[in-house]
Amino acid sequence: MKAGAGSLFAGASAEAIEETSEEVLADFSRVLFNGLQELKGNKDVKMKEPWDDEHLFDRYAMSFLGGFIGGGVSSATFDFS
Repeated sequence: MKAGAGSLFAGASAEAIEETSEEVLADFSRVLFNGLQELKGNKDVKMKEPWDDEHLFDRYAMSFLGGFIGGGVSSATFDFS
C-alpha cells in the first residue's frame, strides 16, 4: 500500500475540479461563439445547447460528482495496487 485516504481524497478532488472546469469552459466557448454569430448577423448558425440554462447547477454538480467518483476510483486503483 503506497498511499492512504488523504491521497485518495486529493485525487478525487483534483479530478472533480478538472471536470467542472471543463464544463465551465465549454459553456463559455458556446456563449462566446453564439455571441459572435449574433454580432455577425448569422442568427441561424449557433452551437446547440446540450441542456437549457435552467439546469446549470445540475450539470456542474453532475460533472463534479462524476469527476470525484472517477478520480477516487482511479486514484484507488493506482495507489492500492
